[in-house]
Amino acid sequence: MEEHSMTNYILIYDDCCFYEIVLLGYFMRYSNMGEQPCSYCMAVPAEGPHRDTIRTAEGFRVQADTYLEDIDPEEVTSFIIPGGDISRVRGEDLSAFLHSLDRDKSCICAICAGVDLLEEYGFLEGKNSIRTSQDLAVSDGLLVTARPNGYVDFAVEAVKAIGLFTDEADIAETLDFFKFHKSES
Repeated sequence: MEEHSMTNYILIYDDCCFYEIVLLGYFMRYSNMGEQPCSYCMAVPAEGPHRDTIRTAEGFRVQADTYLEDIDPEEVTSFIIPGGDISRVRGEDLSAFLHSLDRDKSCICAICAGVDLLEEYGFLEGKNSIRTSQDLAVSDGLLVTARPNGYVDFAVEAVKAIGLFTDEADIAETLDFFKFHKSES
């Protein structure tokens, strides 16, 4: 049987809210479990000469590593959907891709308007999510949802779901620093 490499994918698109996923990307890069393969993907290539580049809601230009159509669902460790103008990615291609993921193996994480997509595509039915809770971020197995102002909680919950923390002390240290602003003294 052929062994697949596993990768974390972050969906990027014009006017996506980049601040919502930057901390999660940082955690993936500097995990205590070692740097995690992470790739920016686009659902719909942009038009024009710089079709691999999007402009985030904050005004940054970000270059895609790949396109949704080129991703093997068997190789997805996690698929991250930031909020923003989701009309730019809403559609059958993204829905079909998300439904092709193995829900027992691939973590699906969405924040802000990304949660709206998961709801539209039927992923939240019967699941705990920010639709059933007042929490900033909610995990239900390999499904993570978060409110826009819950980006720290989102990053922590996603990393927990993906399995990148080494132990409870690692989680506590991360929360202390990024959420509670405590540093080692």
